[in-house]
Amino acid sequence: MRKRLHGRWLQAGFAAAALGVALAAPLATSTNDRADAVTITGAHSLSDQVAVNFAKPGGKTTHVHLLAYNDLHGTLEPGSQNLYGQFAGGAAYLAKAIKDKQALYGADEATLFAGDGIGASQLANSLFHEEPSTIISNLMHADYASVGNHEFDKGKDQLLRIQNGGCSPDGCTGAPYALANGGTSNVFPGADFQYLSANVVVDATGDTLFPAYGIKSFPSGLGNHDVKVGFIGEVLKDTPSIVTPTGVAGLTFQDEADAANRAVAALADKGVKIPVLVIHQGGFQSGTAALNGCAGNLAGSDIEKIVQRLSPAIKVIVSAHTHAEYRCTITTNGVTRLITSASSFGRVLSDIDLTVNPTNGELVDAAATNILVRNALNPSGPGVVRQPDPSLADPTVQNVVDQYVAASAPWPIRSSARSPETSPARHPPSGRRRWVTSSPTPNWRPPRTRPWVGRPSRSRTSAACGPT
Repeated sequence: MRKRLHGRWLQAGFAAAALGVALAAPLATSTNDRADAVTITGAHSLSDQVAVNFAKPGGKTTHVHLLAYNDLHGTLEPGSQNLYGQFAGGAAYLAKAIKDKQALYGADEATLFAGDGIGASQLANSLFHEEPSTIISNLMHADYASVGNHEFDKGKDQLLRIQNGGCSPDGCTGAPYALANGGTSNVFPGADFQYLSANVVVDATGDTLFPAYGIKSFPSGLGNHDVKVGFIGEVLKDTPSIVTPTGVAGLTFQDEADAANRAVAALADKGVKIPVLVIHQGGFQSGTAALNGCAGNLAGSDIEKIVQRLSPAIKVIVSAHTHAEYRCTITTNGVTRLITSASSFGRVLSDIDLTVNPTNGELVDAAATNILVRNALNPSGPGVVRQPDPSLADPTVQNVVDQYVAASAPWPIRSSARSPETSPARHPPSGRRRWVTSSPTPNWRPPRTRPWVGRPSRSRTSAACGPT
């Protein structure tokens, strides 16, 4: 299934935005004279598709859809945030966009986020120890998440509590907690999704803090034979330089490419032929950016440097950290890869379409579209007051947002407040140092199995790498 931008984006005035270079590049083919040359391209126009062809279909194919977001930063309320002339973002509006796609794709999809789902967030989220944003990700049926640098703001023990559940030292102040099955709990339930951290190692044990990768199986249409996709989660190795020492105490952040390549080898041993890298690191468009563009081609970016050293088995990359949106390909060492990023604060959702040979489990091609998550009846502009469009919000998540906004209202700083670091203006990749503390919580335990409610039966397998 091919995804194209709908005419409403053209009506919103996006047609005037300049984009990068169109492509349909085959694997192991490069027009560059140097074997190590890097070519990063995007699209000529909004109607152009960005797709990478890896093999000839040669028969029956099936589709796997990846829904990806990043850098939500506990953005419960959208406020006046905007993008490309439209009010955009906010948890309930992102949830509606995701759930609509999940209903369309059924069992053939996985929902991912590439870090910084928590931390540097609005008061309505931070006042309750980042629990509301985690509850909302549960309600959006997220499968996997890479850790981001802000996941470590309060230290590894607090992050382990976010994964596993349980009350913070001052109690479960955010109760009642909404559950994906429609019920509630008076104890924080933890994340239904699995955090992944292939390049974050616990010094005391030599093991990764969370599993290095997860494996999800999808229907192939060939009886009981499933298609397996592996998801490798990572954070930028420079995290210790942008988080205070207490946040990263007892942890080592390894080289991203080296750790990803080890995970690829482990996945191959399990028969997984499609590894997807979900990494909290990225780049920027330069000049005139566009929702589905690649202006400037991410030249000289941190993500480009990582990609140059990745295993050729990694052909799809979900990136983050820079709060930028782009849809590009990177060709290096004769290998072309698709790479996406979905802005921040829930303003963009990346819809990635993998075409798979169900017989051998190999990737045939990959395509992507970035979707603007609108939240208003009117376009944005200087001095324009947003007119919310309730039809674009998920009512279940909106109820959760309302719960925590109301609970935080007596505080002197309203819940729409945001730290300077996470203002709508994009922050530099280096970030700013934040003062954080750590609090003791139990050690990590294997993720619990929870029922998936209101969706087709889902199969999820998480696997941890051994000592690194």
